[in-house]
Amino acid sequence: MPGLATTLIIGGFTYYIVNDVYYRQYGAEYVQVAPPSEALNIVDYNGKRYYVRDGRYYQRDIDGNYIEVPRPVGL
Repeated sequence: MPGLATTLIIGGFTYYIVNDVYYRQYGAEYVQVAPPSEALNIVDYNGKRYYVRDGRYYQRDIDGNYIEVPRPVGL
């Protein structure tokens, strides 16, 4: 699954997204789950795109995975 999906880590939980369907890993299986309760807000700042949820900032890596990053200075 991880090779096929976009990975999103929110609040310490890892979600795998394939065709807008969310999955979580339980043991050796991936189970379809509801999307996280709050969507990510998009913030473009200083030429970079950030995704924000609950005061946490994320950026997407080259593979499309969301990685938590420090809050940009000035925001």
